Amino acid sequence: HDDHGDDDHDEECMAGDVTFDGQVDVSDIVAIVQYILGNTSEIECGDITGDSIVDILDIVFIVDMILQGRDSNASSVSFIKSESGMSMDADGYVGAIQITLSHGDNFKLELTQNSLVADYITDGMMTKLIVVNPERNIFKSTGDFSVEEIVAATTEGYINTTLTSPVSISLGKAYPNPFNPSTSFELDVVNSGYVSVMVYNISGQLVDVIHEGNMDQGIYNMSWNGTNVSSGVYVLRAVGADYVSTQKLTLLK
Repeated sequence: HDDHGDDDHDEECMAGDVTFDGQVDVSDIVAIVQYILGNTSEIECGDITGDSIVDILDIVFIVDMILQGRDSNASSVSFIKSESGMSMDADGYVGAIQITLSHGDNFKLELTQNSLVADYITDGMMTKLIVVNPERNIFKSTGDFSVEEIVAATTEGYINTTLTSPVSISLGKAYPNPFNPSTSFELDVVNSGYVSVMVYNISGQLVDVIHEGNMDQGIYNMSWNGTNVSSGVYVLRAVGADYVSTQKLTLLK
């Protein structure tokens, strides 16, 4: 009877509809994530790419089916490991990432909530995580960990990944940009210490001081209001103990 049921599924299989509810949606992505993580042992209709393997490439194609296209695909992605977690910078859209970590008993993980689907499984001293439609921040953590493997994919296939050594600070992309009259951004303080966040005009003259002083490790939401300055291009500059991060801001009034 079970075999007969499987045959029925094969005959009626709609690519991506792993839940067999007649549609392809987020629930199918969740089901495939659980399969890849090892929480379920069998899955049908999940091989979108036709390579006889169900992996994050198939997830990426389902996302594309659901969202019907996104921004230009990334060709590479850089992952930044810090004492408080991991983040990423990409030169375009990344559909899904899969990361394997090794760690001690004291390791704790909090995955980003700014994604389509995010989940992980821990087996002893190893943790495997998958994030679909990842944004800059991947997870926050406490305790030491090492990155054993990173895989990232778009609809064009797997893309190059790099893992960079932690720096003292990192600026997230300001949004909106161009802006009027204010824009917001994240500042990731990897190592506690003295930090300055300032705005300069294109001539290098100081326009505004957003922050100057000691900051504890963590991610800070910051903003700059350009009400008192004229339209133009400005430079946001964050300085930490051993690193300088800059970003151009365009004010349009």
